[in-house]
Order: sequence, then C-alpha cells, then structure tokens
Amino acid sequence: MEKGDLARKDFFSYLFEKKDELKLNDWNLAAYAQVFIVAGSETSATTLSAMTYYLCRNPLIYQRLKDEVRGTFRSADDITSVKATLPYVDAVINESMRIYPPVPIGASRIVPKGGATVAGVFVPGGVGLIAVHP
Repeated sequence: MEKGDLARKDFFSYLFEKKDELKLNDWNLAAYAQVFIVAGSETSATTLSAMTYYLCRNPLIYQRLKDEVRGTFRSADDITSVKATLPYVDAVINESMRIYPPVPIGASRIVPKGGATVAGVFVPGGVGLIAVHP
C-alpha cells in the first residue's frame, strides 16, 4: 500500500492480489462484485426481522425458543460460541430463512439421483432448480 492509503484492506483487495493465480478476468471480478453487493445488503437485518415477525405470531414456538436459550445459559458470561449448540434456535433461524429468504433470488439446488417431487411435480435427478420466493 502506498503512503496515505488506509492500512485495512477490503475483501475485494484480496481478489485483486490473487487475480492472476485464480485466472480471473474483469468479467469474473464484476460477477464477484455483484454477488458481494447482494450478499452484504441487509441480509442479517432481513433475516432477524422475519424471524421476529414469525416468533411474535407463534407464541408456542417463541416460548420453546426462549426455554432452550434460558435453559442453556445461566448468565450473559456463559454465552460463548463454544457453548452455543442450540438445535431449536438453529431450526428457527433456518426455517425463517426458508420462509422469507434474505436475498432476492433463491439458491440453486441439484435434484438428487432418482429425482424428487417438487410442488407436486416430479423432477428427474441431476436437474438444477432455483428457489423463487412467492
């Protein structure tokens, strides 16, 4: 870095450093930039807002979630990433993101061997699908 530049690098600076090694051209970098912008745009806030909304509408689920958290931790000092194995909390977060995805386009999935029925329609194995939020 030159004198006067910020000492802290941004995420994209690492891609520029590895551009040749990874054989990335300008089109690749533009595509990555688009993904980074979408991925970093309010995804956490959207997920937390949706989760809060659904928890407020489902008091039994909220109570079970609260019981798991309060039954696992006795004080704020107990809360660490090592101890944070909360299956119900994880399920609530995942279900919130399934019901209300935090990105404008769904993630693609490959149908497993043997096929699967999706929304009442059989789809053969190996077919790629993109989830669309209704």
